[in-house]
Amino acid sequence: MSQTGDWFNVVALFSLLLELTGKGEAVALALLTRFVPMFFAGPAAGVLADRVSRRAILVVSDLLRSRSCSACCSSADPIRCGSRTRWSRPIRS
Repeated sequence: MSQTGDWFNVVALFSLLLELTGKGEAVALALLTRFVPMFFAGPAAGVLADRVSRRAILVVSDLLRSRSCSACCSSADPIRCGSRTRWSRPIRS
């Protein structure tokens, strides 16, 4: 079920990117930025996973993720963080 949600997220992101830019190259660049880090970090991550306890890896990754999320929220434009973004316009009847 989680992979289905992830896939819908990817499809929505690439569809929005194509709609906003109108270029297939932008979608290709987004794919590259998504998979190139995994390609290069994969072997090192495998060695790390074999040598360090699973619990320590999970705790450190959760702490890093929470730190990056809080950094994004604190530095973001308050208009975009609120309920109104440029894609969520009120519906007029």
